Amino acid sequence: MVRIRNSLLAVALYLFSYGVNAFDTLPKVIKLATTNWCPYACENLNSSQGMVYEYVQYIGEQLGTRIEIVFLPWSRAVKSVESGVYDGLLSAIKTEAPSLKFTTTPTMEYQVCFFNRMEDVSKYHGIDSLKSKRLGAIASYGYGEPIDSYIAETENTERVIKLTGSAGVSRLISLLNKNVSTYL
Repeated sequence: MVRIRNSLLAVALYLFSYGVNAFDTLPKVIKLATTNWCPYACENLNSSQGMVYEYVQYIGEQLGTRIEIVFLPWSRAVKSVESGVYDGLLSAIKTEAPSLKFTTTPTMEYQVCFFNRMEDVSKYHGIDSLKSKRLGAIASYGYGEPIDSYIAETENTERVIKLTGSAGVSRLISLLNKNVSTYL
């Protein structure tokens, strides 16, 4: 589930939902890190910055707090929040950043999907169906179980390509077009 990590924002949402007049204690600016993950957070779209991006901006406006959001490669975004450079992650799941605090109420949900080349008609039927494929994934992303465990297993190192850096999705598509059979 996509979750807002920032504990200050969680407190603000709690206070806002119960009408408590304690907003003068909120920071004037909350700095969040995210990655380009459309439709949730979209770095290069003119029409929209993404659903979660706009939702958090709206809540900040209602609370009188400016929300500053910076786009980074996901691994760097997580590390930057863990080291205190930013106040929180725009969207994350617990497996991606287990050392951070999470709200108990999800703000959205997502579904992991596999994509493959048009001419590859194979379908996902559990982890065993991946054993004959090369799988592309973005490092530090959480895909849920059992995919996260499959990606982490050292015996799958030859079959799993983990990308770091920017433009992960477009780079995975490029790899797919160069015969990576399946990617997330």
